[in-house]
Amino acid sequence: MIWEILEKIKPREPIAAKLVADVISAAGADRILAVDLHVQSIQGFFDIPVHHMDHKKQKKKPKKSIKERRKEKREKQQQQEKGTLG
Repeated sequence: MIWEILEKIKPREPIAAKLVADVISAAGADRILAVDLHVQSIQGFFDIPVHHMDHKKQKKKPKKSIKERRKEKREKQQQQEKGTLG
């Protein structure tokens, strides 16, 4: 199987990417969901649909610092003690 793959690959094409693509396809996958591919052209090695998600395009909420979370927790506890929060 490996020699057949190597014969089909054009010069200067990464062997590992094509080999992994063929192994995943042979394992029975009918589509691929990839996050942050190093090179977009890797999608071309697959004979099945590849859905690429770029982490930069996903909207993220900024993480709160530990101090902010502790402050919110104290405020919530104080409100509960006063009976202002359900």
